[in-house]
Amino acid sequence: MSIKGKPLLSGVVLFVILGFVLPGFAADLAGLRLDWVRYGIHIPFFIGVEKGFYKDVGIDLKILEGKGSGTTVQLISAGEDTFGLASLPTMAEAIAKGVPVMSVYAVSPDSGYAMISLKETGIKNPKDLLGRTLGVSPGGASRAVLPAFLRANGMKLDQIKEIAFEGTGRFNALMMKKVDAALGPYPLYVPVLEDKGVELSVMRLSDWGLSILGFGIVVNNKLVTENPDLIKRFLRATTRSMAYAKANPDEAIKAMSKDYIKPEPKVWAYDWKLELETMDSKYIKGKPTGWQSTEEWEQTKDFLARYINKEIGTIPLSRFYTNGFISP
Repeated sequence: MSIKGKPLLSGVVLFVILGFVLPGFAADLAGLRLDWVRYGIHIPFFIGVEKGFYKDVGIDLKILEGKGSGTTVQLISAGEDTFGLASLPTMAEAIAKGVPVMSVYAVSPDSGYAMISLKETGIKNPKDLLGRTLGVSPGGASRAVLPAFLRANGMKLDQIKEIAFEGTGRFNALMMKKVDAALGPYPLYVPVLEDKGVELSVMRLSDWGLSILGFGIVVNNKLVTENPDLIKRFLRATTRSMAYAKANPDEAIKAMSKDYIKPEPKVWAYDWKLELETMDSKYIKGKPTGWQSTEEWEQTKDFLARYINKEIGTIPLSRFYTNGFISP
C-alpha cells in the first residue's frame, strides 16, 4: 500500500466508527418485523426510515407488519427477519422453550395493561371490580396478568365474573354494556373507543402494584455474536427516530400513514401520546433511551415464573436481555 493511501484508509475507518456511510459503500439490508399491523408504538420506525436515520448508519431497513408477538419471535429465531418488535414477556416464554433470542432495547418498559371501563360504572380502584363482569381474551398476554393483579390487591379470581371473548370482542362488549370492564393495553384501545364517543375510566395495572415489561427489540442470538455492530447501528438510529417522533408527532404520524390502505391519523396521534406514558419508568431515570432495568426484568420474570411457566424462574437474566448495544 502506498503512503498516499494511508490517510484515505484512516478517513474510511473514522467514518465507519462514527456510523456514517461513504458513497459507494453498500448499506446492510435489514428487516424489522412488527408485532402487529400499524399502530402508535410503530410511529418512530416509519419516521426513521423516511428521514434516512437508518441509512445514515448504513442500514437499508424494510418494515414488515406482524401477526402477533409470538409469531414475530419465531420469525426472528428462524432468521427470517433481522429485528423484531415484540412483547418481552412473550419473548421470555419462548426463551424458556429453547428459542434462541434476546432483547437488546426496551421500547416501552410498562406493558400498558389496564382495566378499561365506561366512566358511568364508577370503577376507579381494584376493589370496585368486586362482583363485576370483566371481559378478557383467554389467549391474550394481558389475561395472564389478571391473577397476579388481583393477588397484589388482596383479591381472588372468584370475586369477579370473567367473560371470555376472542380478539377485540371484549371491547365491543364494553361498548354495548355487556361487561363492566375490559382488560387490555390501554394505549392501543382507549383511542379507538373514545373515537366512538364514549367516556372511559382507565386503571393502569402498574399504578396498582403490578409492573410488567412491555415491548422491546428482539434479535437472534446468532446476530449478537456474529454482527454486533449491526445491532449497535440499528439501535443508534432507533433512538434518534424515537427522539424525532416525540418532538415532531404530526410529521411522524404522516410518515406512517403513507401508502396505507386505512390511515387513522387522529387515532394514531392519541395512541402515540398514550404510548409515551408507557415509555417512562422510575427505574430508568438518567439512563439512555432503550435501557432495560434489572428491577423490571426481575419483576417480570417473577410474574412469569409464578403464573405462566416455573421454568422461567430458573433462567438467568442474562439470557433474556442485554444493554450492551445501547449507546450511552
